[in-house]
Amino acid sequence: MAGTHPQVIMSVRRFYWLWGILLFTFLAIGGFSWLAVVPLWQVHSAVGDSELRVDDTKDGQQHRREECVRMLGGARRAARRLESYIRLPRWIAGRRMPAIALLTECGSPGVEVLGRLLEHSDCIVRKSAANALRMLAPEINEAIPMLTVALSDSDPDVREYVSHALALAGARSRDAVPALVLALQDSEGEVVVNAAWALGEVGASAQVALPELTQLAADQRADVRDAVAKALKKIKKAVSVRPSTPRTP
Repeated sequence: MAGTHPQVIMSVRRFYWLWGILLFTFLAIGGFSWLAVVPLWQVHSAVGDSELRVDDTKDGQQHRREECVRMLGGARRAARRLESYIRLPRWIAGRRMPAIALLTECGSPGVEVLGRLLEHSDCIVRKSAANALRMLAPEINEAIPMLTVALSDSDPDVREYVSHALALAGARSRDAVPALVLALQDSEGEVVVNAAWALGEVGASAQVALPELTQLAADQRADVRDAVAKALKKIKKAVSVRPSTPRTP
């Protein structure tokens, strides 16, 4: 470009710089859309397809949910993608509740995610996760530790659903016995009833709860008294038939 005016050269260079910046911006937006927006839309769309419809049969909805999990990559991958979606702000993830419901079709990976969601900052998410785990009981082994912690949740509905899930889990809840004993002092009657029920289902391993249960035997609430009486009967019976540990000679 010998003999070309310097201003012309600068204009050409500026043109190429601007063109390069625009091209880079376009590629960056396209890459972001491919890596983030498209997967997000896929999850959002699959969750929408899984929702209950007016003309649905139980088998029809079940089949559609299973198909949605398959479209999201199978149980383990679907559980990860649904968890990422649920943890987005509500204004982005507008279908968080049906997404939580869809986790119930993801087997063990879904149970693990539901357990982690019991620590979510939004009490509605925690409540929905606890309710989903209650529906999945007794197949909730992976979530027992998180359910145990959630017995002290600030929301009474969460505590009720969690204690109910532990009761339905039966003997699998034996590691939750200390927390269940504390739950007997809960201000919500349903939580106390469920805690007593859970302790009764645990059986002999809940023997440490006998003093607290005995104190509640005369509670003013009829449903509490009934649940406590049943729990005491079950635990004492389990203790009486448990084989004694042989003494070491």
